[in-house]
Amino acid sequence: MSGTAESPTARRLPRRASNASRTPFNQPSLISEHGKLPGFSCVALGEGRSVTRILVTGELDIATTPQLAAALSSPANGSGLVILDLRQVTFIDATGLALILGAASRLRGADRRLALIPGPRSVQRLFEMTRTDRQLDFLAAPDANRLSSNGDLQTSRGTLH
Repeated sequence: MSGTAESPTARRLPRRASNASRTPFNQPSLISEHGKLPGFSCVALGEGRSVTRILVTGELDIATTPQLAAALSSPANGSGLVILDLRQVTFIDATGLALILGAASRLRGADRRLALIPGPRSVQRLFEMTRTDRQLDFLAAPDANRLSSNGDLQTSRGTLH
């Protein structure tokens, strides 16, 4: 084994071209000028009888949860029931899941309820893997688009009144 050490100058990387630092970085920004993310929307609709339906479209992740958090924090008309429609959600991460669980807890604490319309299989898989599908109320298929005449909804965990 040789006892000679390599000099610090021999390990340096080659110098960059002098015009490299002046080259503009042309990557599009994720946030549009209105603060909304392209490909994601979250719309709250009042549905009479103190029900608010929140339609979510796109990816629900760390970048988009603030928009959903705002919609969930102030349901229309002091709604007793908030329905979160996940049918158009293409992806959900742990941040989105945490937001939904927190909203369900806060609404329960205010004598309100959160019910979810199940999303595509890839979205539902997160709820199943984390077993949070047992903690949340998912609407049964027939009730996903309509309220019963007395306002009750059949969910995966029973009837919501």
